[in-house]
Amino acid sequence: MIVSLNILGGGHFLRTGALLVNISCSAAGNALGNFCKAVNKVIKPQVLHLPDLETMYRTSQKLLKKYHLPDFAFAIDGVHIFFDDKPRGIPQNRIAQAFSGRKLRYAVNAVAIGGTDRFIFDLNLVSPGSFSDSTTWRCSTVKTILEGLHPKFLLAGDSGYSKSKIMVTPFSNEDALGDPHKRLFNLRLSGLRAEGSENIFGMWKRRWPIIKHVRLNHDNAIEAVFATAVLHNLCVHWNQPEPPVDGEDEIPDEFLNFNQGQVHVVDDLDRAAVRAEGEIVRNRLLANMPPPTSDERKMLGQTS
Repeated sequence: MIVSLNILGGGHFLRTGALLVNISCSAAGNALGNFCKAVNKVIKPQVLHLPDLETMYRTSQKLLKKYHLPDFAFAIDGVHIFFDDKPRGIPQNRIAQAFSGRKLRYAVNAVAIGGTDRFIFDLNLVSPGSFSDSTTWRCSTVKTILEGLHPKFLLAGDSGYSKSKIMVTPFSNEDALGDPHKRLFNLRLSGLRAEGSENIFGMWKRRWPIIKHVRLNHDNAIEAVFATAVLHNLCVHWNQPEPPVDGEDEIPDEFLNFNQGQVHVVDDLDRAAVRAEGEIVRNRLLANMPPPTSDERKMLGQTS
């Protein structure tokens, strides 16, 4: 366990982790693999899962009070988990080029759903780096689960996602430029999304820096990244102090997935109808928004 935590939390090479406790590199690799598999088998089902409806409701009330947007229980975003080199042991139904995404670096596209308390509720590591967040979301099991909830709760996503009955995205810059009401909506949605996803990513990568640059084969990398998400949730649950800001607290562009130049898989759904339904949801939120607070007026550059 000591070796594994050292490698996961220090971002070390296997040989560095091995030297720290005077064991061989292969022994350190075996220890890390066994530790991550045990964490994911035993602890993951207990701490990395969607909250119950009561918790979703409490979260939505907390976010409504803070951002004046009702029914939001989640935020979603994608990050690239980079490999140092072409990943070894990739699945037989994938080719290495599929893992080459933004800036031509090999990566897995990790799409995570979070909430207000810094917990990661769902983590999808199925897609290679060339896949967009939107594609990963459309093909995910959690999408079907959340769409089937009664009552329904909303997710805040960025412009890389398609609008739907539960996915709410910002208005385009062009639409919002001449409409102060839409600019206010974008401001509130941005704050909500940052609290439920981007802030979590910052804390996650600072505590477990191995996810910045993975030096393992594909399957072991997936196990390790899942294990860090589980351990992140445990730290949050135990109220551990947040890791200090190290000058890299802002998530670099190459870590975030901006869905640029990536493969988009066409699915069989009528996406135009789905987006139209999402437009209705977003317009309803816009129409029922309260006016800006004094702080929001300052942020929007409004004088009155």
